[in-house]
This record gives sequence, C-alpha cells and structure tokens, in this order.
Amino acid sequence: MYASKIVASLGLFLGLATATVNVGKDSAGDTVAWIGGESECTNVFIAGNGANPCGINFTLNNGVTFQLVGCGGAGLSLDNGDGSFNSNCQFGEQNLQCGIQQQWSCF
Repeated sequence: MYASKIVASLGLFLGLATATVNVGKDSAGDTVAWIGGESECTNVFIAGNGANPCGINFTLNNGVTFQLVGCGGAGLSLDNGDGSFNSNCQFGEQNLQCGIQQQWSCF
C-alpha cells in the first residue's frame, strides 16, 4: 500500500515537470515563451527582434529555466537550463491574444 502511494505521488510529480513550453513572437517581433495552458499574455522575453534566441537561458513564471537549441538547423529543441535535453519542439503558427504569434510547442 505504501509503495503504491509513492508511485502515484511520483507520477503526479513527473506530470507536473513535463509541461508544454510555447515559443513565439510578440507584436514587436521579440521571441517570447510561456507555459502551455497558461495565458500567452504572461510570456517571458528570450531575445530581441532579429536576434538568435538559441543558447540563451530564460526562466518561465514557474521558476524553471530552459534554453532553445537548433536554430537554423533541422529542428528546434528545448534544453533544461543546465544544458541537458528536455524535449523536441513542433512548429505550428497561430495568432493568439496580446499580439502573440505562437510558432513552436515543446513537449
């Protein structure tokens, strides 16, 4: 019984750690990111208009730090702030609220 509670708790914890990170552009053309399922209006700045957003650490509103890798290559991916791999990103543009254009979802 105790072991099953630990496994269930671990599953809940792991589920929270694997949230989707969305990446896009704001109305100024800056690259921004936000947590999937939360308002894109709460985005955080990654890089200015025209600047390469890869290799720059950014911290989301939940306190977790990431960086984008693979800009200009075959595909974009998301690394943890320590440089370890987190997830691959899928391209898909859509216009959202607050002048945000979503371009990538990393999950």
